[in-house]
Amino acid sequence: MGIFLIVVGVIFLVLVYKNVKAGLNPDWLIWTLATIGMLVGVLYLSNYIDCKMNNSGYCGTVPTLIWMYAAPVALCLMQLLYLKRSSF
Repeated sequence: MGIFLIVVGVIFLVLVYKNVKAGLNPDWLIWTLATIGMLVGVLYLSNYIDCKMNNSGYCGTVPTLIWMYAAPVALCLMQLLYLKRSSF
């Protein structure tokens, strides 16, 4: 898990650097913050639903684990799509 997060984090930083180098504009910042906000909202909502359905001490563990793998990939894809969009 740690290696995955390090690799995806490095890819994310490279994509952010390329986006900044290509020209930073307000749309890029809005899309980045909106994606992060959406991912945090999805995590909160999925944990809330899981804890309402499962009252054990481990409620929210599965959605959080899925989120830990999906969120960094979603952020990298968003950066890649924005980088490719600005090249058109």
